[in-house]
Amino acid sequence: MTAADRERRRIVITLGIAQTFAWGSTYYLPAILATPMAADLGVTASFVFAAFSMSLLVTAVLGPWFGRAIDQRGGRPFMAATSVIFAVSLLMLALAQGRWTLILAWVGIGIGSAMGLYEAAFATVVRLYGASARGAITGITLIGGFTGTVSWPLSTFLEAHLGWRWACVVWAAINLLVCLPLYLSLPPERQEAPALTSPAGQPGGIGATPSTTPSATLSPATTASPLAVPTAAPQAAPHAPGTVTTAPAGAPANGMGVRLNDPRVLLLAFLFAALGIVATAMASQLPGVLMASGVSAGTALWVSMLVGPTQVAARIVELRFMGNRSPMLSTWLATGLHPVGALCLLLLGPPAALVFGLVHGVGNGLLTIARGALPLAIFGPKGYGQLQGWLLAPARITQAFTPWWFGLALASWGGQALWLTAGLSVLGLLALAGLQRVMTRQTAAATLASPQIEAR
Repeated sequence: MTAADRERRRIVITLGIAQTFAWGSTYYLPAILATPMAADLGVTASFVFAAFSMSLLVTAVLGPWFGRAIDQRGGRPFMAATSVIFAVSLLMLALAQGRWTLILAWVGIGIGSAMGLYEAAFATVVRLYGASARGAITGITLIGGFTGTVSWPLSTFLEAHLGWRWACVVWAAINLLVCLPLYLSLPPERQEAPALTSPAGQPGGIGATPSTTPSATLSPATTASPLAVPTAAPQAAPHAPGTVTTAPAGAPANGMGVRLNDPRVLLLAFLFAALGIVATAMASQLPGVLMASGVSAGTALWVSMLVGPTQVAARIVELRFMGNRSPMLSTWLATGLHPVGALCLLLLGPPAALVFGLVHGVGNGLLTIARGALPLAIFGPKGYGQLQGWLLAPARITQAFTPWWFGLALASWGGQALWLTAGLSVLGLLALAGLQRVMTRQTAAATLASPQIEAR
């Protein structure tokens, strides 16, 4: 292992550990502390979740802006600032005396989330490693997959022995004493990072439109497999890997190399929104879904606890066996596995509970990787952070309301509410098929527009 490989591994482990604690002290907090928090403050638990939803909306609104800032300045200072913001917000939460201080604390957490959770970490490694960052993205999510395993027992222990306020204080201390030093230990990203070129040296990345990669051609492997991302053929005079390229004529001046009304952007945003709703519905209501389907409370809890390790196992398999394949394959699996498991549970009942939990866990584990790797493969690393902010904004907005409306659906229809999440996943499959079709057409059009390249 070379020194560069060791440094890359250190960066992945550093970000993975910091992200585990960052997620555990924010997104995973209400599941354990919402009820005692509500009882102490004289509000309902639903009000606490509403304040949490407000934080998700704040994250959705600010995500694109912070993504662009990270593209321009690097992620290290923003993620370090996130640790401070989380610590201050958690201390504010610990000192809350009513509705408004509760809301203000969660708004602060929403601001920090826009600056320094997964998308910021992904943008940071993309800025460091360019289009070869997929393995780093997978490694970060691999460690982060243990967030629930670490944070829920810790929050439960702290609440039981110290109370929810001191639990928030401890989480604030973890952000300051653990996460902040970890982020500050990251190397400063280079100004001319390899984040503007693809592995072959083309700007715009795999499957670029004719305006950004006029020499794109379809390879035989691309036309043969529906799981492949259309690849771009080398240009007549490709840039050396790691060099900064200028935007071609006609490229959008938004810093991303792709317009927001591009069909690929719209289809990806819809896909991530649909899958985000499904993931949030299951994360917030999985034990209830299983019990509403006739599964005993003990079995429902046991199956739910298996989802986290299953996600990690899926990411290990992806890293080991699928890292050199198109991320489109992981995306198809992430989209299609939930409806398969849901159909088993709907048709077979309680005996299929374990199958449903495992299948959903595998799909959800791959989803986090797909959200980071597929846009990188399609559009390239240029403006990655800003583009991720826009792609995930619809998902964050819809996720903010998912625990509420899916809870109503579960109360009204019981286990049959799974038809809703299965249907959303099917819509996601249709969007993914449409994305594949659009990309193939665009690459074919680029081939016809540049016959001189074929002649060479």
